[in-house]
Amino acid sequence: KDMMPKMVGHIPEREILTITPPVPIYPSQAIRRGIEGACEVHLSVSPRGEPFEVDAKCTDQVFERAARNAILKVKFAPQIRNGSPVTVRGVVYPLEFRMKP
Repeated sequence: KDMMPKMVGHIPEREILTITPPVPIYPSQAIRRGIEGACEVHLSVSPRGEPFEVDAKCTDQVFERAARNAILKVKFAPQIRNGSPVTVRGVVYPLEFRMKP
């Protein structure tokens, strides 16, 4: 019997995927103020899976830098179109800042 795995062809189409999720650092100023927040982080992803043109819009401005920095460290599997990785613009990544109960 042939026990060799079958070869899988190249991926013709795929949306971007998050490989390493963001780990936002809770801003100390927000902790002192006792506030939580939600952000929409707008970004583009390069054919190498790297985020760029990152901009965060948050319920409170205190979270924007932390959200931006967290997304800049994320590694993505790039979007594939016709078998090739492509740049994707207009990605929106939601992030929440919640205090532990």
